[in-house]
Amino acid sequence: MDLYLASSTALPVAEQPFEIVERKGLGHPDSICDSVMEAAAVALRREYTERCGRVLHHNLDKALLVAGQSEPAIGGGKVKGPIQITAGDRATNAFGDVRVPVDEIVEAAVRHWFRDSLRFVDEKSHIDFRSEIKPGS
Repeated sequence: MDLYLASSTALPVAEQPFEIVERKGLGHPDSICDSVMEAAAVALRREYTERCGRVLHHNLDKALLVAGQSEPAIGGGKVKGPIQITAGDRATNAFGDVRVPVDEIVEAAVRHWFRDSLRFVDEKSHIDFRSEIKPGS
């Protein structure tokens, strides 16, 4: 296999007069997916430490958000179909004789994030949660 090296002729970012970046708001699907999975990972680490005395192997950073349906109206509106959140990736669900209810921990963290972060989303009726989290190899 050949190896090629190339150097950039562009100015380093620190020397450029300005930098263009993309920022997605809190309600953007990418931001929601990243945030709920971060909340799930934090909750799972806390539970691992409490139940097992250590953090077990996990990799929670994949989620899919499928938009719900709503009927907007001035001053309110109606949710006609829930947001679907599918969490996926890997997480250890047992340590010796200790079982860790990964799916339940992740779902609770996801619903808690919605309750605390998006005030008009009811985490009970507006969210349809599904876990595809599997144990590691």
